[in-house]
Amino acid sequence: MEHGYDVLVGLASNGKMLPSEMERVVGPIRGNEADYVTGSRYLEGGAAPNLPAFRRRAIPMVNLSARLATGARLTDATCGYRAFRVDLFDRAGFDWRAEWLWTYAFEPYLYGKVLLAGAAVRWLEVPITMRYPPRGHGYTKIRPGLDWWRMIYPFFWARMESGRFAEPGTTASARRVDAPPEL
Repeated sequence: MEHGYDVLVGLASNGKMLPSEMERVVGPIRGNEADYVTGSRYLEGGAAPNLPAFRRRAIPMVNLSARLATGARLTDATCGYRAFRVDLFDRAGFDWRAEWLWTYAFEPYLYGKVLLAGAAVRWLEVPITMRYPPRGHGYTKIRPGLDWWRMIYPFFWARMESGRFAEPGTTASARRVDAPPEL
């Protein structure tokens, strides 16, 4: 925001996501088709070579959780390859700098808010590739159980608290959102 950028792109720095596919997530924003775009390894044209068995089972559970919380049918709620208009921070209506969002909670909380925003935020999924290393090689710092929960509860928390996105071209009054209780 300080430098006047229009779009923010996030992708994992562990080599699983291909920077060469960045146009897939940025293109719909530049083409004014969307405000928020996330990748999906499950859409036609996407791929997930060497996807670990645990992830193959867990990702559909996160997708179901996101659907229960937001009503949106997602193919890949856990994909971290995302791009969005920087003005979403101004329009978000919540303090996106809150300390409780400093872990895995930020991305699914923002995504949940986007999915609940109705016509105020246009979103879509696009196919991407996520390459996993061969079995036995480390690929994540996500801890089973706790960190997966930290990716699920923000969708529900986004649903329970009432902050809404402002319409394009306007700014929401940011308000503090209390952290959800830790379980």
